[in-house]
Amino acid sequence: MAEKKTGKRLLEADTYYTIVAKQSGRVIEAGVPEMAGDELVRLAAADGSDRQLWRFAAEDGGCYKLICKASEKALDIIAAGVDDGSWVHQWDAIAHIGSQLWYVEPAEEGCCKIKARFTDKCLDVVGLSQEEGARLQIWEDVNGDNQKWRIEPVQSKAAKKPAAKKAPAKAEKEEAEADKPEKPVRKKPAAKKPAARKTATKAESKETPARRTAKQPDAKAEAASKESAASAGMKKA
Repeated sequence: MAEKKTGKRLLEADTYYTIVAKQSGRVIEAGVPEMAGDELVRLAAADGSDRQLWRFAAEDGGCYKLICKASEKALDIIAAGVDDGSWVHQWDAIAHIGSQLWYVEPAEEGCCKIKARFTDKCLDVVGLSQEEGARLQIWEDVNGDNQKWRIEPVQSKAAKKPAAKKAPAKAEKEEAEADKPEKPVRKKPAAKKPAARKTATKAESKETPARRTAKQPDAKAEAASKESAASAGMKKA
């Protein structure tokens, strides 16, 4: 990742990067955990720690402050040195101080050079070292591999929101519904039928109105019979 001094910015302000040495593949790391207050920067094997993550904060004139994620301190030249061999460390970020301002310039093979704004000297590995713990300095531009770096994005500063769950497809939804246990169907109690009217007895059912009428004594006939019987008794007397 690289850009010209006057060109379009390619480094995003909300992204952290590792700065990888072309020669050794080691990354720039600020301080060491076992040495409290150590402000020097060095090369170390990449382990993803915050001490190896850098944010490129844009400044006027197309340059940057390089801010370490772990400390929020800026990459800085010790005592604002201008000579070859001046070591580099991390220090509290201070506005408009030239020792903390850097240009990023393109180099071959996807690499770049990181140059101090007020001296135009390159960020350089002391003694061309490729060893763990090698220190950094500024040196005149000799186009050496110990002055070339790869700037690789690692993660966004802003926390990413979890992706919203997608609604299941229609087929999946139907399948899920099919897998659910069936609920027992509660049967409604049957409605009670009204009590049936009792049927007439066999004899009663066969009896016609005419026969029923015949069984009833005729009042007139009964009276005549009684008169006849009375007359017969008088005659015998």
